[in-house]
Order: sequence, then structure tokens, then C-alpha cells
Amino acid sequence: MIVEAISTIKEAEKEAEVRIKEAEKEAEQLLEDARKEAETIKRDAELKAKKDGSAIVLKAIKEGEKAAKIMEVEGKEKAKKLREDAEKKIDKAAELIVARVMGA
Repeated sequence: MIVEAISTIKEAEKEAEVRIKEAEKEAEQLLEDARKEAETIKRDAELKAKKDGSAIVLKAIKEGEKAAKIMEVEGKEKAKKLREDAEKKIDKAAELIVARVMGA
């Protein structure tokens, strides 16, 4: 019974690690997509600014860069939260298994 419980805990940990890696990969992809989109917007705005010589467009570029930074920070925070949630689930699963073993 104890061997089965340990095996179950190890399986739960492995599954949680996989989910953590998937969450981190998803967060990284979101960040990369946001960076690419920000770069595209920046390039387009810079081209327009060169054409128009518009101060408004240059201001929009700076605001876009600020927004991209905010998106990056939010993405990192989301990845951290996903990791913390996965770790909590591992701990809870381990507690449940230990409770079953001790109660059995």
C-alpha cells in the first residue's frame, strides 16, 4: 500500500512537472507573440512617422513600447501564478495520498 502511494505521488509530481513546463511554454509563447506584435506595430508606426513626420505617431510608438513592457510583465506574472498553482496541486495530491495511506 505504501509503495503504491509513493508511486502515485511520483506520478502526480511528474504530471505536475509536465503541466508546469506546458504552462511556462505557453506563457513564453504569449510573450513572444506580444513582442512580435509590438515590433510590427512599432515598425509600421515608424514608417508612417517618416512619411508624415508626425509627432503624434512618434508619441504612439512610445506608448506602444510602454504597453509592450506591461504585457511582458503581465505574462511573466501569469507564468509565475500558473507554476504556483501547479505546485499547490502537487502538494494537495500528496497530502490526500498520505491521508489515504495513514487512514488505510
